[in-house]
Amino acid sequence: MKKGLIVSAAVILIGLSMPKGIFAENPEQVLVIQEQVEYQEISMEELPEGISQTLQQNYADFAVSKAFVGSDSTYKVIITKGDNTSAVFFNADGKFLKTEVVKA
Repeated sequence: MKKGLIVSAAVILIGLSMPKGIFAENPEQVLVIQEQVEYQEISMEELPEGISQTLQQNYADFAVSKAFVGSDSTYKVIITKGDNTSAVFFNADGKFLKTEVVKA
């Protein structure tokens, strides 16, 4: 019985000592701001080697039409296969980030 009281008291003290700042007071008012990334066109030769290798290995059936570098140091590569055009995104180290369908 005594152990139960000690454990309960410890749990209550730990709960009360948690910083209040980790919880949003008004979750409806939490605002996420995402910086707009500006892309500048670059030549295919300017792509990092890791991106070039990934394109050759994973997108060999696609035609690469344009490449861009972003203000956040990400890379966007426009690829096409038939009627499907996509933008493939990589980080500065050449790691794949995401793919987006490009609408005509």
